[in-house]
Amino acid sequence: MHHLEDLPPPRLNEHLPDFHNSPARLQALRRCIEIDPAGRVGGAGRELERILRRESTATLLANARADGSLPERAVHNDTKINNLLFDRLAGEVLCVIDLDTVMPGLALHDFGDLVRSGAASGPEGDEPASFRLSLFEGLLRGWVAGMGLLLVPA
Repeated sequence: MHHLEDLPPPRLNEHLPDFHNSPARLQALRRCIEIDPAGRVGGAGRELERILRRESTATLLANARADGSLPERAVHNDTKINNLLFDRLAGEVLCVIDLDTVMPGLALHDFGDLVRSGAASGPEGDEPASFRLSLFEGLLRGWVAGMGLLLVPA
């Protein structure tokens, strides 16, 4: 992220509109609940209830981006170990790959994606996954150290 901090205008293209726009996703979910096009709402009642109860939490980042308290940055939007190319001999990261989701966004979106993929107990999509706090703590320490002065008080 440090290498892109002084990226001059124009703003990067947002080629996947509303990719991390939780308010828009919640609105779409409500429309689907109302219409129930696949007839699955009845079987998903508990899960839907849990999601909708957390609406105020789900909209925090979008609201902070809108009011400017969290700055928009050039972000990867798919941060996970699978998107790093390693030098086998040195064991070091050579570069970030899979750049199709690089767009304007929030640094916390990248961190959240990293936690989702890096602190879970198994491969993406495996159920049930558990959360490994020790991995989260390590990811957090490394991310904060790497972000340094790019982090804002909010």
